[in-house]
Amino acid sequence: MDRDSRTIVVSFFAVLGFAVTALSASLVVPFDVNHSATVQRFSGDVELDSHHNIPDRLDPARNQKPSLKPDQTLRVLPGGAATLRFEINNARAIMTGPAELTIVASYRRAMLLGHILDSDRFSRDHVLTLAQSSGTVEYRFANTDPPFEDVQITIQLPESEYTPVAPCWTISISAEGTAQTETIDCTG
Repeated sequence: MDRDSRTIVVSFFAVLGFAVTALSASLVVPFDVNHSATVQRFSGDVELDSHHNIPDRLDPARNQKPSLKPDQTLRVLPGGAATLRFEINNARAIMTGPAELTIVASYRRAMLLGHILDSDRFSRDHVLTLAQSSGTVEYRFANTDPPFEDVQITIQLPESEYTPVAPCWTISISAEGTAQTETIDCTG
């Protein structure tokens, strides 16, 4: 075997070994898959802010359904309204302006087979962390998949954190930054 052929063969087996190692690791080491949220409906002035550029103002006439990814903020200006659908479990957040909501983290953590197969045999953790800095937001996590009980939900507020105990609740933050939480009926 000449030198060039040997180099090709060694390189091929090195790449193959790396691929097998990566696949083996994904079968035993959990990793995160990020989830976004989609703006389903909105009216009035609504902005999507990725904190790197000038906020994008959404136009209701264009029938947009923009995606809100982790570290992005949806800002509903006075008189506006917006409904978000979280991809992690199809729950909703209904915002009434002025209000501001940021997705801090939204992911499913599992090993490869836990991500691919929809089976209770594989452990999966669902995490949703939001930051609400102003306004009123109604959260509806009833009849979702995975269910409310299987999602670790945390809402960061201006002076505290809130972990919901029921699948439907409202958080209102005053102009002074005081948060008020209220469990609501999910049938309404």
